[in-house]
Amino acid sequence: FCYRMSVSPMWVPVITKVVDVLGSLFGKKDKQAGAEIQKMQAILEDLKKQNKSQAKLIDEYLNEAKQARKEIARLNKLIEKPIQDRKKKVDFVNGLKLEIKNTEKTLLIGSKGKGKSTFLWLQGKGPKPEKSMKDGTTKLVYGDDFIDTVGINWTVESLLKLFVIFIYRGFPSDVLVVHNDRIVGPIQKLAAVGVATPMAAIMRDMSLFYELVEDGAITIQEGKNGDIDIPERKLKFLYNLDAAKEISGLSLCKTVMHHNMDAAIEERSNAKVAPFAGLLTVLGQRFTAPSEADGLSPLKEHLFLLIHLFEKKYREKKDGELDCLNNATLIEAVEM
Repeated sequence: FCYRMSVSPMWVPVITKVVDVLGSLFGKKDKQAGAEIQKMQAILEDLKKQNKSQAKLIDEYLNEAKQARKEIARLNKLIEKPIQDRKKKVDFVNGLKLEIKNTEKTLLIGSKGKGKSTFLWLQGKGPKPEKSMKDGTTKLVYGDDFIDTVGINWTVESLLKLFVIFIYRGFPSDVLVVHNDRIVGPIQKLAAVGVATPMAAIMRDMSLFYELVEDGAITIQEGKNGDIDIPERKLKFLYNLDAAKEISGLSLCKTVMHHNMDAAIEERSNAKVAPFAGLLTVLGQRFTAPSEADGLSPLKEHLFLLIHLFEKKYREKKDGELDCLNNATLIEAVEM
């Protein structure tokens, strides 16, 4: 799990266990999961005393874990009541025969305006972003080796809707979170749904970066492969290098920049780092709706209901995927 370590090895099993617990919340009763979280929190509190430099970051992570647990409990409560026409819906979804496919593409994910389009441009894989009051990316883009998502709200529900699209289109082999120095929240949300050890590009204010480019304070040149070269001493205006160093200390992610991401992807692939492996194990080779007789898996139950909603309301629309990602809710899926 821990791809890069710069702190005591005793952090490795602890951080790993925290992520494992968070990723299994969907499959356990709230009291059971809560007891495990409390146990891990006690261990982390003890480690904080021994590693005071990381205390603030650990507090932030634990707070995000608490918020994710609350959201998961809320989502799970929605499916406590019997689902109307459940058997009919189960037969319909299972009849779709949705094979779970893997791709060799890297997922770029982040909130609106945090720099995904800029990152792709710097890599030579997308156009230079234009000044606009509108959203940058308005649809899922499946490139040769990447998947660019629309700006996402960092909630468990938003990630579940994204997984529905991947069930149809194929799951990424790796993931890059593009965010600012508050990146602990997104990393934790991914952990809560079983996606661990992402890469992370920790960006500064994009508007300031482009102002410096326009003013000539930062000179950029196009490289041989269409990528953009930025002088190394100027990277600090694009990336928050201090935050990257700090977050790397917890081994929650692999921090990258545009010029070294491809090498990082190859290195991670060789090391068998697979952020989606846990989730794919749960889903299996073909998505099947959970059976009441087998005991309901909350994660698969949520996905089953969202798939049914997607098929019935969104799939045939012109921008159905985008509409689903922006507007679908689990409440709507339950009540359909």
